[in-house]
Amino acid sequence: MLIELVDYCQAKLKVSYPLEVLPQLKGYLDYFLQAGNNLLVIEAKYKNLERGFKQLAVELIALYQGIEAEQNLLYEAVSIGKIW
Repeated sequence: MLIELVDYCQAKLKVSYPLEVLPQLKGYLDYFLQAGNNLLVIEAKYKNLERGFKQLAVELIALYQGIEAEQNLLYEAVSIGKIW
């Protein structure tokens, strides 16, 4: 599904994308897609959606602080296991 989305949007897909804004605010984005000024972050969790949403919130704060946020639209999603 991600490959089709990348192809359709002509986006760049980065897997396990490292993100470090501050020493306390760093980690890896499971999937990071960029197409023009649109950014999509997908956090993949095996079963725990609550943990996925918390982790995604922290990643979006870090991403927002690390980019020119006024010029980009941020989208996010959490997936579990085989359910997309």
